[in-house]
Amino acid sequence: LVAGLEPFVIQNFGPLRLGIVGATDPMKIYESIFHLHPQKPEKVLPSLIQQVRGRGAQTILLLSHLGLKEDRRVAEIISGIDVIVGGHTHDALNPPLKINGTVIAQAGDYGRFLGRLDLEIDPVSGRVTHFEGTLLPVDDSIPPDAEAETAVEAEQARVREIMSRVVGRLDNPLALAD
Repeated sequence: LVAGLEPFVIQNFGPLRLGIVGATDPMKIYESIFHLHPQKPEKVLPSLIQQVRGRGAQTILLLSHLGLKEDRRVAEIISGIDVIVGGHTHDALNPPLKINGTVIAQAGDYGRFLGRLDLEIDPVSGRVTHFEGTLLPVDDSIPPDAEAETAVEAEQARVREIMSRVVGRLDNPLALAD
């Protein structure tokens, strides 16, 4: 968490207030390289969900980079999450799952699919009353979209610029283990 920044977003869709939170796999590399101390989702998410609901969100969406096994576990042990859109383990769920009232969707890896998730949400309770989801293959049969291509090219240029910056130098060669 960054001081002064809220770790969530609340977005209005007409009268519905959607709270969006995120979680990533607490890999050891965060600690060893970045000196961050990641916590397990069950330690962070309950209070975060409570904060988001306290700010008026009726529906909670978790953007997850925990992997399918952890997404399932989170849905089983943490209440209050309505939808999990996940990744990390590259699973393609077609159709999405529903565990303990939480819809879980994942669209595979490397842009092979576009995931479509249609939700019917009770406007009073914010609960998902019905869902349908499917994975749409992304292949050469889909005509290019000029606006999307322009956006991708702009991001690629931005990434090239960022990646060209020197952020550190090694005094000695780095030996990589096989």
